[in-house]
Amino acid sequence: MSLRTRLFIIISIVVLFVLGVSVFLVVSSKKKAVAPGTTDGQPGAPAGSDVIDNSNFDQSRLPGATPPAAPAPANLPIKPSTALEVEQNAAKQIAKIFVERYNTFSTDNNLQNIREVEELVTPTLWKKLSARLGSTTPAPFYMVITTQAFSTSIADWQDATAQVTIQTNKTTQKNGAITTARETITVTMTKLGNSWLVDSYSVAKP
Repeated sequence: MSLRTRLFIIISIVVLFVLGVSVFLVVSSKKKAVAPGTTDGQPGAPAGSDVIDNSNFDQSRLPGATPPAAPAPANLPIKPSTALEVEQNAAKQIAKIFVERYNTFSTDNNLQNIREVEELVTPTLWKKLSARLGSTTPAPFYMVITTQAFSTSIADWQDATAQVTIQTNKTTQKNGAITTARETITVTMTKLGNSWLVDSYSVAKP
């Protein structure tokens, strides 16, 4: 074997050795760079750490965050209305309907507002209201009145009688001018059989 051949072999062995050591060092350095507790080589928070990242984000852990509300109890029972509440609601509803219908009219509706409350009032009150039906005269001007109830409450309650206080908004259109006012109307109710009927009413003076 010539000297040139031996030198070539020795040089080749040294180069291979250096390459092997280099590869080993590169692989070893990459393994050390990966932190404990990571996945797929991506850095993450160590176990037991308080650091918040995309792997353990929880909005409730942020400073000032509102704690999550407790879930509502399942099958929460709904309290049924008592017999008294049912009676009072019926009386208030009839009083409200009467006030809005009777006090909403125009000069050219031929007193239709009176006819619409016949079934809501007692025979005594109907006798008084219906007396106007046969004595109508043409109005000298055009007027429209609209009444809307916005509050209804029981002022007095007995077994067969009750007083209902109703707060209303009254809008009057007369000769092209529109005015609004609030009125307090007290309705006296009487129970005839199973029905609550309007027996009288009065409007509080402003």
